[in-house]
Amino acid sequence: MAVATKLLPAVVRTKNLPAVSGYKEYLPALRKDFLYSCAYCTITEAETKAKGMSIDHYEPVTARPDLENEYTNLMYVCEVCNSYKGDRTPPESARNAGLRFFKADEDVRSEHFKPNGVEVEGKTPVGEFTVDAVDLNRDGLQKIRALRRKLIDSEEFAAEGIAALASFPIDRIGPLVRGEALAAINEALKLTEDAFDDFDELLMEFAKSPLLADEETEEERQRKKERLKRLRAQEGLHPGVWRGRHFRRKGN
Repeated sequence: MAVATKLLPAVVRTKNLPAVSGYKEYLPALRKDFLYSCAYCTITEAETKAKGMSIDHYEPVTARPDLENEYTNLMYVCEVCNSYKGDRTPPESARNAGLRFFKADEDVRSEHFKPNGVEVEGKTPVGEFTVDAVDLNRDGLQKIRALRRKLIDSEEFAAEGIAALASFPIDRIGPLVRGEALAAINEALKLTEDAFDDFDELLMEFAKSPLLADEETEEERQRKKERLKRLRAQEGLHPGVWRGRHFRRKGN
């Protein structure tokens, strides 16, 4: 009988890091622990050269200044996700209903999100809230996912070619041309394998292109309106302080 394997979060934090005077000193460890990619949208450093990466406080400093330099409260994220998240901090009643941000070092991504073409859907309240709050279906991300899909499909196609060449029954060829055939197959294998690297580089360069910037089409504007409408509805169902900047005004 097969034993189910428990899924674990992709991010594993480095333990026993030395104390620092400011959270930015944790950047090298964060980059490594978060696999050089955004904790929310998974875009990589190579894919976001144009807009860059940053450090996000899971619990905003404006709401929890005591956690400003706490490593477990720091997330490695892209600048765009960080700007969308801002200092949003769901109140307790919302969190009890599952309305909180996905936490890559505690949550398993596949349990909260599922792909739907080039879009991402939430499978849980955590996933649904995160999709809307940091806009995980913005135009640029959809283009990145389409590029990733093309890369995977092309590599699978090339891999099939490599397997076919490598398994070619060379012993069935007459001895007079066997050497030439073997040399030709080896050269083809090398060229095909080199193509993997070239194709990766090409797609990553294209991923950094201005062409991947979010487009303000009518469809995109309507999608954003619906996203904001859902967020406002959630805030209406769970009254309280939703922004860290408002904590001091409320006397918290």
